[in-house]
Amino acid sequence: MKKAKNNGLPVSATHERVNRYLLNFNNKLTNFFNYGNIHEMLD
Repeated sequence: MKKAKNNGLPVSATHERVNRYLLNFNNKLTNFFNYGNIHEMLD
């Protein structure tokens, strides 16, 4: 298997994007828990 190219981006940039995505996801989860709307997410 060839090593997947990173679209010319440094690996750190990709990690930054992933970290930002995970942070946004965690914020959404926290908001769901805080507002008691967890059932909406599970539907």
